[in-house]
Amino acid sequence: MVKAYLDNNIIARIEDGTFTVEHIYKMLGTDKVEFYYSDDHLREAHPLLYTDKLLGQKRISDRLKLISEITGNRLLAFDAEKNVVAINMFPLFRYWGIKDFATEEQIKNGFEDNGPNSPYMGMPFGMRELYRQIFDFKPTELNNVPIDQIIDA
Repeated sequence: MVKAYLDNNIIARIEDGTFTVEHIYKMLGTDKVEFYYSDDHLREAHPLLYTDKLLGQKRISDRLKLISEITGNRLLAFDAEKNVVAINMFPLFRYWGIKDFATEEQIKNGFEDNGPNSPYMGMPFGMRELYRQIFDFKPTELNNVPIDQIIDA
């Protein structure tokens, strides 16, 4: 069984129909894959709320449903000793439990990547710095993680 953690951009491409899980199976040479999600997937879904006042809630709901379908509700989280563990939890339930989402103003003013009209809103600079400190890595390392550290065969 192959274990895979999909980048949010892949999930967005599956959502918009430009990529499929079957493409991943083909690339990996197997359909025996367990996909996982994390709180970051949920945090990256949250700005959908602010993209359209009427449809924001539906867009989030649709994204969480898709994450649920792809991952079979397998969540990667930290236990009390800060070990990464896999648990089974509906993304919607986990989403409701997150209390520190960025506000609309923070999202509009504090996010980088391609300007205010970009369909992708990046992670705030301060949060990126915090992740770098916690996980002790340089900015270029996050985008250049060796494949054997991304997919656990």
